[in-house]
Amino acid sequence: MIFSTIDVKPLFPTPFVKASLDDEISIELNRQLVALILKKAQESRGVFISNSRGWQSDDKLIEWGGESVQVILGALRELLNQITMCVDGEQFRRVALDWRVNGWANINYECSSNVPHVHPGAYWSAVYYVSTDAIDTKDEEGGELELFDPRGVLPIHYGPSLRFGVQDYASAGTSQLHKPKPGQCVVFPSWLKHAVKSFTGGGARISLAFNFSIQ
Repeated sequence: MIFSTIDVKPLFPTPFVKASLDDEISIELNRQLVALILKKAQESRGVFISNSRGWQSDDKLIEWGGESVQVILGALRELLNQITMCVDGEQFRRVALDWRVNGWANINYECSSNVPHVHPGAYWSAVYYVSTDAIDTKDEEGGELELFDPRGVLPIHYGPSLRFGVQDYASAGTSQLHKPKPGQCVVFPSWLKHAVKSFTGGGARISLAFNFSIQ
């Protein structure tokens, strides 16, 4: 006997959203942001929170980032209002939330990385990639965003050598890598543990990070 139908339903999925600006917008925007962030890095020692080596600004990016950062922030606010819903009794409805936002800039030079961490107190976290320049452009340049299964090792705890044989399920209990590109935003729940792999390209990987909290 053979089953006539097989249906696999993804239970409790974790959203990971990718959104890119048009090239004609992002190229000039990123040029301005590179100059702004490199200047800030010369003026400030920065902070060390999740970053290993490299440079991370204070979390007042919204205050000193100027119009270029406001363009990114405006696009992200619009995106989040499309993908966030409010429960009203048994109904779900989209709402335009007045998000409280803080943000910072990151520069990962060669051998820089970010250790695994989460962002407590926020609902959504976002990263905008300004530059992923590498002197060495081979595939091993690193700098990928690593996202960890929020269930930890539980899906493989009883069978470490086994994997679910369904498309997109093989990483259960481990992690997935996202290779960044300039002009792209990624958005994910702030409780999702993530890290940045060591960048070995020899250039600089520059990004903006934001936390969106409920007022």
